[in-house]
Amino acid sequence: MPVVVENDANAYAAYELWFGTGLEVPRFAIVLIREGVGGSLVVGHQLFDGPMELGNLSVLPEKGRACDCGSIGCLETTGGIHGILEGVAKNLQAKNLEMPGVDSVESAAELAESPDSDIADAAGKAFKDAGYANAKGIGIIVNFARPQKVVLYAPPVMLDTGKSAGAKFVAEVNKFRSYCHTVYEDCELIIKPLRPYDGAHGAALLPLERCFEITTATVADEEPLR
Repeated sequence: MPVVVENDANAYAAYELWFGTGLEVPRFAIVLIREGVGGSLVVGHQLFDGPMELGNLSVLPEKGRACDCGSIGCLETTGGIHGILEGVAKNLQAKNLEMPGVDSVESAAELAESPDSDIADAAGKAFKDAGYANAKGIGIIVNFARPQKVVLYAPPVMLDTGKSAGAKFVAEVNKFRSYCHTVYEDCELIIKPLRPYDGAHGAALLPLERCFEITTATVADEEPLR
């Protein structure tokens, strides 16, 4: 049986290509926040075939944490879920506070609502730093790839602007234009919550394209697949 092996960011890009941003523009980028930070690029309605190890971009070289890749200040060490949890722990330690049981981004966001202002500030800062790191990463993508749109997928709790953690993260990530060349400031950022099946749908679309040569172009004149 023919098999397609691909990473999760490219699967989300395939989903967007068929059912989302790809219906509007031919050139866009994906930023995927999960345990780390992944990326993908679509150019001319085609997945870019080069590496897009977005999480390994050094966005905080002076004050960032060490990454598994050996560099300092990589995007995912601050901007991914693991980075946020490490940031909460570091910020609490700096205030000589004990680390409560925090094993998920949801529990970290709950700390940002704590009645104890020191705990709330420590947790909130980790989400703010994550937004800042991702904004710099998006700026780098825009400067070198010139996408018309960037689609950011993140856990819903990171996008809930009704709560402190989400408000801090979204406010910072929306400053991405501060890190773009002025020529490319018209790039649009689209923020979407991670849902259970979008990536799986994208992963299923890739074999259609690569094994059966069914693409968006071959079905362009047919009924939309929504």
